[in-house]
Amino acid sequence: MISAAPVGRTITVNFLLGGPAGTIVETDTITPGTALAFTKTGFDTIQLEVTAGGVTPNITGELCVTPRYPIST
Repeated sequence: MISAAPVGRTITVNFLLGGPAGTIVETDTITPGTALAFTKTGFDTIQLEVTAGGVTPNITGELCVTPRYPIST
């Protein structure tokens, strides 16, 4: 959940297949005061992108991933 962020800032959550340089297979957007719950398959990397607007003030919040199935390595 994003608990605090400057007005107009969002976080894009990219689900990729093939690592950080892989192909984006799905995208969701989180805005301040919201949370994202998802059930997705077919990805191996989660990437968070913050919209432009400088580094301060920082966006604060929490990231928690709870898999329902065993994760293979």
